[in-house]
Amino acid sequence: EKSWIRQRRYPRVVPKTNWPATADTGKARQEVMLSSVSLGGGLAKREGRATAPSEALLQMQSGLRPLTAHVIMRELRPHELTFEIVDISLRDLSRLRSLLLQ
Repeated sequence: EKSWIRQRRYPRVVPKTNWPATADTGKARQEVMLSSVSLGGGLAKREGRATAPSEALLQMQSGLRPLTAHVIMRELRPHELTFEIVDISLRDLSRLRSLLLQ
């Protein structure tokens, strides 16, 4: 018996302007700008020299209430991060989906 996992792939959307977001690790908060986003993750740019958090609570600014997702972040290049959404509420997922479709 072989076990395997198929990773979902979603098309990334590049917004007209970068979305502001905050990555909160519980120990520190870091401001990032989302340059491309999908239902599974995306790319973010950050200021400063702080190291990329591996796990964070990402709050994406959209309207009156931010979208909140538990993410895993990795450093791609200096000042650029990739993030993978590992947990998001159904309400926030629905809001993110409608934002990406616009």
